[in-house]
Amino acid sequence: MASVVTFAGCASSPDPFASHRRQAVKDSRTPEGRAYEQQFVPAIGPDLTKLLKKCTTEFPAKEGGSFELVFKIDHWGEPKAVLVSPVTDVSTCVASGFWYFSFPHPDAKFEKTGLVLLLPIEIS
Repeated sequence: MASVVTFAGCASSPDPFASHRRQAVKDSRTPEGRAYEQQFVPAIGPDLTKLLKKCTTEFPAKEGGSFELVFKIDHWGEPKAVLVSPVTDVSTCVASGFWYFSFPHPDAKFEKTGLVLLLPIEIS
C-alpha cells in the first residue's frame, strides 16, 4: 500500500491522498491522461464490477455511499499507490482488490513519474 512520510518539526504531516488527488487532476487535464482514461475504464470495468459486488456483499451498508479512489500506475501498467477517501470497510476492500488489476500501459510521457488517476465511485 502507500506509505506516509512524516517530517520532523512540521506542524502537520502531508496528506498522501490529497497530494495524489491533486496530481490526478493535473494528469487528467493532459491529452495523454484523457486518452488513458478512455482506455482504462473499459479495461478494468468487468473486474471493478466484480470487486464492488464482492466488497458490498462482504460489508453491506444500510444505504449507498460514495468514495474516491486515487491510484498511481507506473510505465508498465502496475499500480504503485492505491488510496481512498473516505476510508470505510467497503472503500478499503476495493482499494485492496485494486492492486490485482491489470492496467494498460500509460503514455511514454508518464514513464518517469507514473500516471495518477482519480476514480469517483458511487454505490447505490
